[in-house]
Amino acid sequence: ANTRVPSSLVFHIVTTPDRARAVASTIRAALPLLPMGSLEVHHNASLQRHIEGLVSFRKSSGARKSLSSPFNFAPFYLDDFLSRSGSPPPRVIYLDTDVVLIGDVAELHRVDLQGFPAGAVEDCSQQFDIYIDFKELRARGFDRKGLDPKACVFNRGVFVVDVARWRDLRIREDIEVWMTRYRESKNDLYKFGMSQPPWLLALNGRYARLGAEWNC
Repeated sequence: ANTRVPSSLVFHIVTTPDRARAVASTIRAALPLLPMGSLEVHHNASLQRHIEGLVSFRKSSGARKSLSSPFNFAPFYLDDFLSRSGSPPPRVIYLDTDVVLIGDVAELHRVDLQGFPAGAVEDCSQQFDIYIDFKELRARGFDRKGLDPKACVFNRGVFVVDVARWRDLRIREDIEVWMTRYRESKNDLYKFGMSQPPWLLALNGRYARLGAEWNC
């Protein structure tokens, strides 16, 4: 409703194989004016199992159990999910399912990512050390140069991906490295989140800053 050229939009929904048909029907019923070809529902059982194998939930982390769903990590695999129906588009805009969008999403499609693999909004009301246990990182030898405990976080509720750069820089693989390190560590490397901490660690210094108006 808020974009100038709605016919240029394609909505991509990621779900389970058994829910795909019902999800498509539900969305089409809610948005009856969607043109044909503007909604694609994606599922990949093997990729879903792959993600599940990487996720490790611990009560000690303070994270909600629901955050251990593989679909909480699906945003990091958009290019893979979308590849099942052909080549993924060169740029993908991810929106959490609880986002209300009142701006023109086409602005995110045109934003200059300055050669970075992704664009996200900084939130300086939170800092890295809220999520990351830097003492434990140092003890395990994982404290990378450039990691600042007082750096502003950047949220993954709305972000833009340059698919080619994302793949070239192996961002997904780097996120998986942190997930594996967390799973194999005796103590919690991070807390209060499941997907946000590895996202922060992998993309630190490798994202373009989107305007704060995209994270109201």
